[in-house]
Amino acid sequence: CLLGLVKKVIFADSLAPIADDIFFLETPTFFQAWQGAWLFTFQIYFDFSGYSDIAVGCAYLLGIRLPWNFRTPYMSLSPREFWQRWHITLSTWIRDYLYIPLGGNRGGQVRQLATLLFVMGLAGLWHGADQTFIYWGLGWGAYIALARLLGNSRIGGVLARARPLVWIGHMLAIVVLWVLFRAPNMEAALNYLQAMVAFDKLGTPERAGMLMLGAMGLMLLHVAEATYLQTTRNIYFLRRINRPFVWGLFTGMCLWLVLLPSYDVNPFIYFRF
Repeated sequence: CLLGLVKKVIFADSLAPIADDIFFLETPTFFQAWQGAWLFTFQIYFDFSGYSDIAVGCAYLLGIRLPWNFRTPYMSLSPREFWQRWHITLSTWIRDYLYIPLGGNRGGQVRQLATLLFVMGLAGLWHGADQTFIYWGLGWGAYIALARLLGNSRIGGVLARARPLVWIGHMLAIVVLWVLFRAPNMEAALNYLQAMVAFDKLGTPERAGMLMLGAMGLMLLHVAEATYLQTTRNIYFLRRINRPFVWGLFTGMCLWLVLLPSYDVNPFIYFRF
C-alpha cells in the first residue's frame, strides 16, 4: 500500500499537471512535445502501477493474494515482453480468452498477424469507444507483428547483439503510442505527433536539457524499483522486520500521504475504464 501511494501521490500527481500543460498547447515545440510524451509515459505507469500496488497490499491485509500487475515494463526489449510486464492480468486474459481461441499461433503467418491486429484493436476498444484507443491498440498490434517478422529474419540476429539500441528504439515506440492514448481525439494526436518530428521548431536549449535530465531521472527511478524494491531479498527482509512498530510506521506514512494537500484533483487514470 505504501509503495502504491508513493507512486501515485508523490510521482504520478507531480507529473500530471506538467504533462497536461504541454498536451494542452496548440503548437508545442519539438522538445516540449517529447517532454510531455515522456512525462505522460511515466505518469500513467506510476498512476496505474501505484493503484495496482495499493490493491495488492490491501488484499494482502485481508488474507487475499493477488498477482503482481506490473514488473518494470519499461525495462523490456520487445513489445511482447512489454505486455508480459504491463497490466499482466489484462494481457493474460486477452491471450487466454481472445488470442488463443481465435487461432493464436495456428494457421499461416497472414492469419496470425490478422488475428493479432484484431485482438489488439479490441484491447484498445476496451479502453473506450474512441478512435484514439482503437488506433492505439492497432498500433501495438502492428508493432508486435513487425517485431515478430524481424525476429524471424536475419535482422533479428543483428538486433539481438545491439541491445542498447534496441531498447532505445523500443522506448521511442512506446512513447509515441502513448500519445495516441493520451490525446483527446485523433486530430489532436496527429498534431502532437507532427510536433514530435518538427525539427524546424526545436525550442530552447534549456528545454532540451530539462528533457534529458528528466528522462534520465525517471528512468533511474524505474531501474531502482526493479533493482531494490521488487526483489526477493527485500521481501524476505520485510518479513523479518514484520513487527507492530513497523506496521505502525508504515500505516502512519500511508495516512500522511493520503492527507497531503493537493491543489488539483487527480483521480486514477484507469478509473475511467
